[in-house]
Amino acid sequence: MILNVKNISSGYTKKLSLRDVSFNFETGSVLCVIGHNGSGKSTLFKTILGIVKKENGEVYIDNENIENWN
Repeated sequence: MILNVKNISSGYTKKLSLRDVSFNFETGSVLCVIGHNGSGKSTLFKTILGIVKKENGEVYIDNENIENWN
């Protein structure tokens, strides 16, 4: 498994855009994220990349928690 997202919640200021989002992404898979403007698509990717601080949950890339990265 290349990407494992477990119960992440994040957003800006006091408003959470994402609540308890979980999914797995396997090598060779295709992921499509769709939604209305302001529904949290960019926030999801920014949270996975560590640009937006998550309120809770975990993100693993190649079975390593990204919080352990520099």
